[in-house]
Amino acid sequence: MTRLETLAQSHDNNFSLIRVSAAYFVLLAHSFGLLVGSQAPRVYPVMFTIGEMAVNLFFAISGFLITQSYVRQGHLMRFMRARMFRLMPALIAAVLLGALVIGPLMTTLPLWDYFRHEEVWRYISKNILLTKTMYYLPGVFESNPYDPPAVNGSLWTLRYELKMYAIAALIGCVGALRHRWKFYVFATAFLAWYFAVFFRPEWFAGEITAKDEFVRIVIYFFWGAFFQMHARWIPMDWHSGLLVGLALSVVAWLAHGSHFYEFFLSAAATFWLLYAAYVPTGWIRRYNRFGDFSYGTYVYAFPVQQTWIAVFPAITPLGVLALSVPTVAAMAYASWHWLEKPALDYNKHLLKREQKTGR
Repeated sequence: MTRLETLAQSHDNNFSLIRVSAAYFVLLAHSFGLLVGSQAPRVYPVMFTIGEMAVNLFFAISGFLITQSYVRQGHLMRFMRARMFRLMPALIAAVLLGALVIGPLMTTLPLWDYFRHEEVWRYISKNILLTKTMYYLPGVFESNPYDPPAVNGSLWTLRYELKMYAIAALIGCVGALRHRWKFYVFATAFLAWYFAVFFRPEWFAGEITAKDEFVRIVIYFFWGAFFQMHARWIPMDWHSGLLVGLALSVVAWLAHGSHFYEFFLSAAATFWLLYAAYVPTGWIRRYNRFGDFSYGTYVYAFPVQQTWIAVFPAITPLGVLALSVPTVAAMAYASWHWLEKPALDYNKHLLKREQKTGR
C-alpha cells in the first residue's frame, strides 16, 4: 500500500495543474461577479461560489506544502526567505501594473492630478508591504458595474497567506510541526484564543466559515498541515485512497445541516485534493514541463477583467472570459519566466552557497 509520505518526497505531482485550474476558476467566477446582476456558479452542495472554493483549495495546498517546506528546511530565516521570494515578485508586478499602467490609462482624472493623489502611493506601498489591502485608485473603473470600483479584488487573500506563513513559522519554532502533540496543543490554543477574542453569536446562525473568511482559510490550511504531518499513515493509491476519500465524504454528508458540516467537508475536500495531486500519473504530468502559472494568473486576472469591462461596457460574462483568458495567460507566462522562476532560482543559489560555506 502506497502512503502519502512516500509520494510527497517527490516533486513530480499535479499541484501546478491543480493550482492553475483553481486560478482560472477564480477568473471564471469574477467574470460573472464583476457584472451587476450576474451570479457566479456555485459548487453543490457546498454553496460556495467556484471562486471561493478555489481559494479554499489554494490554502489547503499551502498548508500541506508550507508545512513540508518548513520541516525539510528546519531553518526559520531560510523558510521565510523562500516564502518571500515566492510571494513578492508577482505581487509587486501586479500592484505596479494596476497603479502605474492601468490606473493612468483608465482614470478620469488628469494624469498630473492622478500621480499627485496620495491614494496612488498608498495603494502601492500598503499592497506591496501587505499591511492593508487597498482596492481603489482615484478615478479608475468608476463607471464599471462592480461597486465599489476595486482595481484588484484578489489581493485580499495575500495578507492571509502572509499570516499563514507567520503561523507556520511560529508553530515550527516551538517544534509543533515535528511533534504532533505540540501541533494539537497549538491548534487548540489558537482556536480557543480566536473564539474568545472574535466570537460572534451570529456564526451559529449558519456555517462558521461563511461568516468569517479567516476562520475558513485557517481550517483549510489546518487540514493541509494535518495531512502533511500524518502522511506516513495515510494511504494514497488508486484503491485504498479512494476508500478513504469516500469515507470522509460520507462523514461530511452525514454532518450536513449541522455546525460541523464545513469542518468535515474541508477535510474531505483537502484529501481529494491530495488524491488528485499524487495518484493520477502518466500524460497528465506533462503539464509540469511548462511551469507554474497559477500565481500570476491569480494576481493579474482581476485588473485585466476590470479593464476589459471598462473598454467594452456592454460586455457579457462570457465576453469577459473570452478576452481575459488569453490576456492573462500571456501575462502569467511572462511573469513566471521573467520574474517568479528567476527569483526562485536565485533563492536556490543562495541556499546552495550557504550549504557549501556551512552557514
